[in-house]
Amino acid sequence: MTTAFPRMATISANTKRLPAMDANSIRSAPTLYLRQIACTPIDPVSAEVVQSLGLDEAMEVLQTFVEGNKDIKEGDLFLPLSGKYEDMELRVEKAGEWTWRNTVYTHLILNESKG
Repeated sequence: MTTAFPRMATISANTKRLPAMDANSIRSAPTLYLRQIACTPIDPVSAEVVQSLGLDEAMEVLQTFVEGNKDIKEGDLFLPLSGKYEDMELRVEKAGEWTWRNTVYTHLILNESKG
């Protein structure tokens, strides 16, 4: 059975990840980790979801879905390559597996801090 996901995943993104601290407890800048991940358009999350996740309401909280169980973790940076948030670095607040019609996806909750 094929899914409609390839038609819905109209944007792509890269991720960056913070490297481990070195022997002097210094952490380098985030480095490119995953490239050209197909994802659904990035949409706002409702205020109710923001509250249920215990996130700061001063942030613009967003979401997207990625096909498969990708190695994306909380704290990673999500860099959309097209769409409204193109060239922005969005922080991954939550990343979780979501299964729909026997297909696994990664659901990402992202934020853009408003100061």
